[in-house]
Amino acid sequence: IAGLPTTSGYKDADGENARFRYITGFVGVTANILIAVEYYNHCLRRVQRDTGRTTTFSGVCKSYGYQDGTPAKFKLPRNIIRDNQNRNKLLVTDAFNNAIRTVAVNDGSVGTFIKSNNIGNPQYLTQNTEGDIFVTIYNGAVYRISYTEKTITLIAGSPTNTGFRDGSLLNSLFHNSKELIFMKPNKLLVADYLNNKLRLLDLDEDKVTTLNLCDGCVTLDRPVSIMLTNDSLYVGERREILRFRCKFCI
Repeated sequence: IAGLPTTSGYKDADGENARFRYITGFVGVTANILIAVEYYNHCLRRVQRDTGRTTTFSGVCKSYGYQDGTPAKFKLPRNIIRDNQNRNKLLVTDAFNNAIRTVAVNDGSVGTFIKSNNIGNPQYLTQNTEGDIFVTIYNGAVYRISYTEKTITLIAGSPTNTGFRDGSLLNSLFHNSKELIFMKPNKLLVADYLNNKLRLLDLDEDKVTTLNLCDGCVTLDRPVSIMLTNDSLYVGERREILRFRCKFCI
């Protein structure tokens, strides 16, 4: 659609003439428009699917900082979702500002949903049906942020220690968690990047287990992204995308 796989940088242009530098997430806002997160350019880009036309949507590309409004500034934005409680807003993890930012769909203006050292270096985020935000941080811990009260609660893992350990939620350990999704209410699937595993968090039963994708499967290689359909689980690794029949998605 846009950019070249062999050349990075920053350039607003059409199709292959556009340049990006480390895209770490994107979301569709219309049938023809994607908003992409550029980690190393510190900004969000708007891409038209039909023409590949790429323009700067939010932030000041190639310049980092912390500033709301227009123009806004990010510092290593990481992931993006559409707010399920307000479809006119996007939610972006702003990694080195220790913040979750709001971005208006219509004009790219930026606000701050929450900024706290308690969610240092936030990575990926998702929401439950009530809008509460679940976010992974770099070392692997998982936090829940109340949508209305904006209180921060540690859900699983440790804010100070990395490793690999299943068991109760707060006794478990992760190592650089990435994307997380709800498989069903109160069951979260997390890509545990440096442990090369997918971990299942059962919030009702207070336990973390390692997901056995299939008997005899090769070891995952740095899983980052996960997507669930009705009968399949897609896992985006460092070099490829794998598809598994979702016999465990119950």
